[in-house]
Amino acid sequence: MKKVLTVVMALVLAFSLLTVASADMFVPSIADKDNAEVVVQTDENGNPVSAIIYDQEGNVIGTIDQEGGVIVTTYSDKDNADTEINSDLTDAFDNLSRFENLGDVVADLEKFLEDGGVDITPEELAVSQLIDVRAEDYTIPDGGTAKIVVKYNEPFVTMIVRDEDGSWHVFTDYTVNGDGTVTLNVKNFTQFAFVKTVYGTNVNPADPGTASPQTGDWQVVVFSTLGVLFAAAAVLFFVKAAKKQKA
Repeated sequence: MKKVLTVVMALVLAFSLLTVASADMFVPSIADKDNAEVVVQTDENGNPVSAIIYDQEGNVIGTIDQEGGVIVTTYSDKDNADTEINSDLTDAFDNLSRFENLGDVVADLEKFLEDGGVDITPEELAVSQLIDVRAEDYTIPDGGTAKIVVKYNEPFVTMIVRDEDGSWHVFTDYTVNGDGTVTLNVKNFTQFAFVKTVYGTNVNPADPGTASPQTGDWQVVVFSTLGVLFAAAAVLFFVKAAKKQKA
């Protein structure tokens, strides 16, 4: 009986650790989320476009057409994307998953939070959405940016971006609009991630007035609670079984 109880408790512990680990880098529902998409803009002539290109002085030097232009693919939709996008999103996900918390992979994250004066640590953050942003047959000129509007209506703390060498850093060149969209000013087409607190209030350090009473991904709470209940039930069952055998 002791051996059986030991095995059960080991399995329960493994389950609990797995549940906690799943919340370290990503909210559990990231594989099901599909709420980021390109929002059409209009250029200075009123034409619909998917991006507006600026040079390093901030002058408009071009646009990317609406049709067949900028493509935003969420991690949850990677299997429906072409091979390159699928591969890049999978690699970005795997790259982040190798670390215990975002502070280990995003070198400037802790300083960013401290400078923002927000009482949040990297250990409290997780990726709520991972996206790939690109435009076929188009490269952003050196020093330039592409303004892209993305539909995303969840509260978040900040964003991170993946560089060409595979490293990640905090991405702050964005604006949260009042209509459930976010404007990104990107220097290259790559992978981006929205970052939120797993528990507590999501506050953008760049704009502390944007506090949102988000209590975290509900699935984390559900899975954690189930893990505790399962452990308690297993222990109770085997304790009772042991007493019966002694009797």
